[in-house]
Amino acid sequence: MSAPNIITTGHNSDGLSTFIDNPKYKAFSPHVGILYGTVGDGPINLNDNADISAFEAHDNPGLIPKEGSVVLVAEWPPGTDSIAKIHRTLSVDVGVMIEGEIICQLDSGETRLLKKGDVLLQRGTKHAWKNPSTSEPARMLCFVMPSHSVKGAKETA
Repeated sequence: MSAPNIITTGHNSDGLSTFIDNPKYKAFSPHVGILYGTVGDGPINLNDNADISAFEAHDNPGLIPKEGSVVLVAEWPPGTDSIAKIHRTLSVDVGVMIEGEIICQLDSGETRLLKKGDVLLQRGTKHAWKNPSTSEPARMLCFVMPSHSVKGAKETA
């Protein structure tokens, strides 16, 4: 997956809004890249681009933060089926489909087809992905925030 074109705004010395240099895109794997991330649990410090400096200084922020947040893009090549790798993340993930279609399967066996423009609010659920297309990739922009574990959630399918 190629890095997306990231356009970033900030402020100049006069306090006016301006476009600034983009944070470094961090390829996590061939199909997942991190666009931006924050640390800590308070409001984000934008002064002097402190947020971008902190993100760039953190070599491997990981996909599921223990605090703060991560913004990532994930891509599933045509025919991808990860049911053998069904997993749970301790996070709330807001995923926006930006290209193609993907099937989200839960450990209950329920499925939903997500299409371009759909938004998935995934709340610590055990899930897997399947790209039903034989020719088109599926791509999702995700906002990931840490969560506590879910009481009573089954750890096996």
